[in-house]
Amino acid sequence: MKLRFIDANVIVYSLSKGKNVSPKTLENIDNSVKIIERLINDEKTVYITTTQINETSSIVKSSLGHESSIRVQKFLLDNPSI
Repeated sequence: MKLRFIDANVIVYSLSKGKNVSPKTLENIDNSVKIIERLINDEKTVYITTTQINETSSIVKSSLGHESSIRVQKFLLDNPSI
């Protein structure tokens, strides 16, 4: 069995709006959204460390606010695919 870890950047990219970004960044955003969709649909199982959860929460809190950070934390902790 392969252990697959999800990086905090995948979650952060999936929340990005993609305005005024390079084509590579836009591609990263699109790929990140697809990964998150597969997690939501239980098509993929990944692991994440508590450090990555903290990093993701901090980035989301600073850019989108406290409430968004709490929603991301809840998703990461409650999703059975993670």
